Amino acid sequence: MIYKVADGDVLKILPIPRKDGKFDLCRVTSCAFIDNKMIYDLDESKGYLRRMCYGYRKNTSRNDIQLAKRHFFCVYVDGKVKFISVGAKLMDIITAYDKFDIKDDNHLLIKIDMKTTGTIMLPSYDNSKIIKKTWVKPFDINNQEDCLEWIRNNQPGYLEDFLERNSLMNNIPSVKKAFGSDLLSEIIQEDRDKKLEKLLNKNI
Repeated sequence: MIYKVADGDVLKILPIPRKDGKFDLCRVTSCAFIDNKMIYDLDESKGYLRRMCYGYRKNTSRNDIQLAKRHFFCVYVDGKVKFISVGAKLMDIITAYDKFDIKDDNHLLIKIDMKTTGTIMLPSYDNSKIIKKTWVKPFDINNQEDCLEWIRNNQPGYLEDFLERNSLMNNIPSVKKAFGSDLLSEIIQEDRDKKLEKLLNKNI
């Protein structure tokens, strides 16, 4: 469901439709590659995945499970609506341009250069940039409701459904397998104990 951007892609950033009828410009979530798939932490306020990765490194001195942050956007590319996931560099390029309007001609041009880091070749997005490109709008740009309805009807499903399927809470067996223990239950129990302690101290 997530489109992998390629060198030379020209992307028009669109609002992300939500199931409650509202729209977001961007969705940000912490994630980690676990059991051969990306697992997302949808409750950033509790930071379960971040705390699990920290506890795992502390207990095992291993660093094979890396926490990352991904930024999701809805885009129009090659005549289709897609969702993309970008890292820090592309996010910096996008946010440096502080005004995105579905009606204008501003697009994100993807430029990928392979660079060597140690013995590893990694993609660099440093030369990506915002460009002007005339495009044929597939909706009435003077009717905002028509624009948003067109995006909703042409998206490849809801992004929130994809994230929910691949969320921490819906992949407990894979998470337990990767961490070698039920760190999540331990952290949840620790939070409950702290809340209970506060309540007890408050009533003394």
